[in-house]
Amino acid sequence: MHEQLKPSVLAKRQIRVAVLTVIGGIIISFLLAFPIKWLWNWLMPELFELPIISAIQAWGISFLTSMIFKPNVTINEPKKLEKS
Repeated sequence: MHEQLKPSVLAKRQIRVAVLTVIGGIIISFLLAFPIKWLWNWLMPELFELPIISAIQAWGISFLTSMIFKPNVTINEPKKLEKS
């Protein structure tokens, strides 16, 4: 019923999935930059007399804040108690 895939076919499929994942992530990150651009251009020039920004600059702000405020979450497995 299920055929075993050759290693070369499996590797090509994994590469294709990885490339599509990266491209999809880039597209989504640029789409998420637009609300930042709109909010910045609506509020910041009026409140603080800052310049308006482009979509690329909004993407840069989004990227920078994700690096600065990235949550540091680590999941540790519970330690097993050793009986001596």
